[in-house]
Amino acid sequence: MAQLQKNQIHTVTVTGYTAEGLGVARAEGQVVFIHGGVRGEECAVRILKVLKNVAYGRVEEILTRSPARREPDCPHYPACGGCDFRHVSYEEELEAKRQRVEDALRRIVEEGHTLGMHSYTHDYDQIYESVESFAEDFERVRDYLYEVTGVESTVYRFPGGSSNAVSHIDMREFAEYLDSQEIRFFDWNISSGDGGSFLVPVEMLIENCTATIKDHGTSVVLMHDGTAKSTTLEALPEIIETIQAMEDTVLLPITDETSVVQHIQWKSEGQEASDYNR
Repeated sequence: MAQLQKNQIHTVTVTGYTAEGLGVARAEGQVVFIHGGVRGEECAVRILKVLKNVAYGRVEEILTRSPARREPDCPHYPACGGCDFRHVSYEEELEAKRQRVEDALRRIVEEGHTLGMHSYTHDYDQIYESVESFAEDFERVRDYLYEVTGVESTVYRFPGGSSNAVSHIDMREFAEYLDSQEIRFFDWNISSGDGGSFLVPVEMLIENCTATIKDHGTSVVLMHDGTAKSTTLEALPEIIETIQAMEDTVLLPITDETSVVQHIQWKSEGQEASDYNR
């Protein structure tokens, strides 16, 4: 297999997208991320940069044009870096994002992690309107995850947590519904603090996520993975390394044997109690 070289021109077929909207193709057996690439197109690509495991290129000529290609509606695209898919139709953008999410879900399962549910819509008003509305949303996310991964998830986290102040219905009713479906819900006993609209500094995130782990038998850390949470992404490797370096502490997937962490007491007397303070 010949090594790609800068400024070479290769004819490739774009097969997908990166998270940043770059086209993905292979040239000489090597992965190439392509600025302006659209899935399904055959194009001539100029190699701009070659790294150890991947190369970057740009479209020099479109040989077979995709019907999904669009002229960008912003004169600053893609130079400003604020948008990723202005060169394709909205339908193509949605499909690319759907595939990205489903690839991530399958990877979670394949790598031995726990696949948890956190609602289908994340629409508080709709989800907590009634137990029936909650059940409908729950069934949608449960069935979707099974369709994508072949795994039946048995773990749930309430939007806003079981102690949220949004629901006008007693959260114990939703907890009892989940129990009837043989689903265990988890809250958290450690918070990264990244749930607000501002960026939390990396150092603070690391401190928030690791300082009190020793105080709990089972620790569940709340973090968010939205696209705007750049410092959370940056802090995560050090958070993991810090926890791994602690004595008598291991990172484990949630299983049926994991002690639950729940904010509310909802089981009747004589049943297993929540152990939020473990």
